Amino acid sequence: MKKSLFPTGLYLDFLRQLRIVGGILLALILLITVLLPVGGALTSERRDTPNILVLTPALIPFMYLGTIVLVFAAFSFLFSRRASDFYHALPETRLSLYGAAAGAALTWVLGTVTLAALAAHAVYGLCGFEPALSDLLPNLLGYALGSLLVAGCVLVGVCATGTRFSAFVLTMILLFLPRYVSVLLNVTMENVAPMLIPGHMGPLFDVSLNFPVSFFLSAFDVNFGRAVGGVQALFYAASTLLYTGVLAACYIGAAGAIFHGRTSETAARSAPGPVLQRVYSGLVTTPGLFLLGVVTVLCTFMGYSKDMGIVMIVLVLLTVTLYGVYMLITTKRLRSLKQGLLVLPATAAVCFALLFGVAAVCRTEMAAVPEASEIAGVQEHLSAAHWGVVSYGMLRRSEVVLADPELRALVAKGLATTRDAGGQSPGPSIRLMMDVTLESGRVVNRQFYIREQDGERAQRLIDSDPNYMAAAGAFPEDGEIKSVGFGGNIYRGGVNFSVLSKTVGREIVRVFREELQALPPATRVALAHVSNMPYIRISTASSAAPSDEAAPGATGLMVSGVPLYRTEDGVATLGITLVVRGVRGGVPFQSFYQLSGHTPRAANLLMAAINGMTDVSVRARMAQQVAAGASPEHLMLSGDLTLENIPYKAGWYRSDSLNYNWDKTAENAVGLALAARLLAATADAPDITKPLVSYSLYVVPIGEKTIEEAIQLHLYANIEESDVEALLEMAGAAIPPDQFPPDRFPPDLFPPS
Repeated sequence: MKKSLFPTGLYLDFLRQLRIVGGILLALILLITVLLPVGGALTSERRDTPNILVLTPALIPFMYLGTIVLVFAAFSFLFSRRASDFYHALPETRLSLYGAAAGAALTWVLGTVTLAALAAHAVYGLCGFEPALSDLLPNLLGYALGSLLVAGCVLVGVCATGTRFSAFVLTMILLFLPRYVSVLLNVTMENVAPMLIPGHMGPLFDVSLNFPVSFFLSAFDVNFGRAVGGVQALFYAASTLLYTGVLAACYIGAAGAIFHGRTSETAARSAPGPVLQRVYSGLVTTPGLFLLGVVTVLCTFMGYSKDMGIVMIVLVLLTVTLYGVYMLITTKRLRSLKQGLLVLPATAAVCFALLFGVAAVCRTEMAAVPEASEIAGVQEHLSAAHWGVVSYGMLRRSEVVLADPELRALVAKGLATTRDAGGQSPGPSIRLMMDVTLESGRVVNRQFYIREQDGERAQRLIDSDPNYMAAAGAFPEDGEIKSVGFGGNIYRGGVNFSVLSKTVGREIVRVFREELQALPPATRVALAHVSNMPYIRISTASSAAPSDEAAPGATGLMVSGVPLYRTEDGVATLGITLVVRGVRGGVPFQSFYQLSGHTPRAANLLMAAINGMTDVSVRARMAQQVAAGASPEHLMLSGDLTLENIPYKAGWYRSDSLNYNWDKTAENAVGLALAARLLAATADAPDITKPLVSYSLYVVPIGEKTIEEAIQLHLYANIEESDVEALLEMAGAAIPPDQFPPDRFPPDLFPPS
């Protein structure tokens, strides 16, 4: 009888066997995926564009748990001697049997991921959330390849063992142990060679290459790798997706080879033989012994302490205990524990040799500091140590190679000084992270210190580079933008970021880009706000700033108990920023652009869009409630306001966000009069060239026992210059006296008006 390479009938039979567990998992994933956008549409008026993490959150646990359950179910016959004998007796080759079972499990896995991704985009779109179509493929690939890698680890686990416990333990070891080692190697490198940047000493150190493990570690704010832009960067990083896919294929292929040589007698046994039993037990003890090795290396290079000694004793005891528990569970024989006399020392020797070897290599690498003549150029380094989302300006700036001879000399001097100080700060200095390109073409990533006076000179040299300034003032291209929104010190509904509809967002971006391109380069850079903060920041420059709004050099006035800040360039500015999110070169970015009198058309469009989020009838109903509310028994009134562009004392001023007191505003006529005056302000077509107030109001009519109706709105409105001082007096009377404490607003910045 001729045997087929892939038995279709057997494959379909395995698919049918998995229909219950696979169907339940698929139904749960699809139900959660559909309910999230539907629930959001029913409970909120907002229609924010979902980012790639929000689209299919149900696939996160499925990638780990669902995949394990499906593979275990498909290969459950390997854990029973009777079932194993039956399947091994089938007239099919071992590889055909493996292909049918593995193919069925992977079909359910990939089918669930695919249907969930498609359903998410479809339902979010039908609910009006406007998901980015360009996120469909990265979302699908990320979870599919991550699930395949988990499946590959499970396949090796079930094929190389004969019990569910040992298969699960081996799966966890294969999935997490290599990158656990990577994390500890990076920790070792950080301490013994602090000039080296973690994750940049080759694939062994780059944790971000492994999609499911890096995704898991992101929950603990751990990322030693090259992927920058937050956890969502994993979906767009080609190196991560390629590495994950190749490693998954290797594991799946290795599992097939193991299955081909597996005997039916392995069923119900923790390992095929005593040698592999020792190997598995050695792998189980590796995490503890490797951590013990890290402590030993740190003691060797950095000095021994009593606390370190206690840690070492605890680690030894825990590792020995873990070994004993594992051996007793898997072998059920006390005499098997004596194998530890060989396994533990051998495993410890491998761990210690690797750690001390890596430490020696890192120390040698740190000591090799190039001369200025050996440096071809330097670039800003994008750090991903804490999963920080980078801005578009940072991305563009990091692409510019700075080759000024004096700057290269300052970098070489800083590298040498930091090396001589053992990688630590040599005194009052500034910490930098740079990618240094050598004349040989090699790129080294270094973090080092330069003295403050050298830092000031270096920043001036950097700012004088025309390519650098052009990159710093660049605005994202349409193809790089995924969503447009706004954020700042006033938020609609108390949310710190709101996404605009694609139509409105595209129009605001088009107008803002036109206005931006007509401005001088220095002004374009300034409007990039957070995106283009100076690369080298002198620590003493802004330490005396009393608040986030009062930048160095700003002046202010205290009027009726309300602090007002004067803009430095004399141009009116809004308290919100245009927020642009997207992806460039596989790296997600989020940039904030200041809206001001330099870009009046874009500023007015954004204010009108924010006002349009509230129906005009809501404002009318609120005005009626405010007019009728004469006592706190009938009305609760709260909110906040910000005076955006106030012509006062020969300059343009703006205030902090002024919060009403929830308990006392409605108890006096001042609060009601303030609310009435705000509601009467012109909000039909807000104009940044005229005095503005942005405000939120929350009005709750009170019944005898329950809240009958709550009304809230957020608006931008123009006010008359003659109303400015009256509005300030009302606001000062309505806000609590401790909202602006004296220690935050010293007299020298805000003298009595």
